[in-house]
Order: sequence, then C-alpha cells, then structure tokens
Amino acid sequence: MTDCKKEESTKVVSNSSKIINPKILATPPAKIETVKINFNRKPTIDHFKFETINPLGHRVVLKESTWTEHVINDHPDRSFYNDEFNFGQILSVITTPTIIVEDKDFSEENVRINYFGSAMIKNNGQFKMKSVKIVTEVYESEISFNIKDGSTWNYQEMVTCFVQSTMNEDLNDRGVHYVQNSL
Repeated sequence: MTDCKKEESTKVVSNSSKIINPKILATPPAKIETVKINFNRKPTIDHFKFETINPLGHRVVLKESTWTEHVINDHPDRSFYNDEFNFGQILSVITTPTIIVEDKDFSEENVRINYFGSAMIKNNGQFKMKSVKIVTEVYESEISFNIKDGSTWNYQEMVTCFVQSTMNEDLNDRGVHYVQNSL
C-alpha cells in the first residue's frame, strides 16, 4: 500500500472555464523491519513473543501471556496456531496485510484495529490458504494519543486472531487505514 495524495492541475480552456486533471501521488510504505519472534515455551510476565513494525510504521507486539492464555488455552480448537510454521504465517499478516481497518465496534473506549490477509496454514498434515484476521488494541505511548489521528497510534498489542476458510466481514462504515497496493 502506498499513502495516496491527490493533487490537481488545471488547464485553462477559455477565460471562463478550466479543466481540472487529478493526479494521484503515491509514497512508498514505511520500511518493514526485521520481525523478532520468541519461541521460548516458558512465558514470563509482559514478555513479548512477537514484535514488529506494520506497513504504517507502527510498533505491534504480542505478549506471551496473551498468546498462551487467550489465543491457545481459551480456544483448544486453535492449538494448530501454535505450530512454529503457522505462527509465523499468521503473524506475517501484520507486516503484509491486505487491508487494515478499524474494528466494527471502534470507539474512544475500544480503539481496536483489524488486520486482514491470507496465509498458508498447516493443519492435520495438509497445507491450505486461509483467511486471517488479527485484532490489535491501540495504547497510549510517549507521544500524545489522538483517536482521530492514526499517526499517533504507534503502539498496538495483538489481542486475538482468527484463521478461517473465508472471512465474511462487513467493512462498510469502518475507517480504512491501509490497503495493499496490487501494482
């Protein structure tokens, strides 16, 4: 995805009329840094299992306790997420999402962001392309936080994820923050 800006150039046709030609200017996405993953099976308090930078330049982390206690232990049907290959594939959606949108219940009290993409997932010895949804929560950081300004959302924690055959998400009326460039 690129951040797009619209510029207009004008062409005078006569003294009383002009033709406006819009131009779309694209800027390259922020550099994606190396992903840090901890496969240590012994969770510690506030220990990060995963930390990376999303395409918008924001830091996204996953706490070991969130992964172990919520994503895996609270949902036994998701135990295959814990496979090292699958874990890497699922979390690659943060660094290379198809789209990043505000959560359906986005508000000042619920500043959650949804990352959507697809990944090759191994389950029962078979590899299949699956849809992935990752939910992060935005937290205040050292700089002032403004719910209306996504550029201040520079620290997000992953709170859950879903791997499904298909995603049926209604994206109408949601703020879109990123769309992967297909050029």
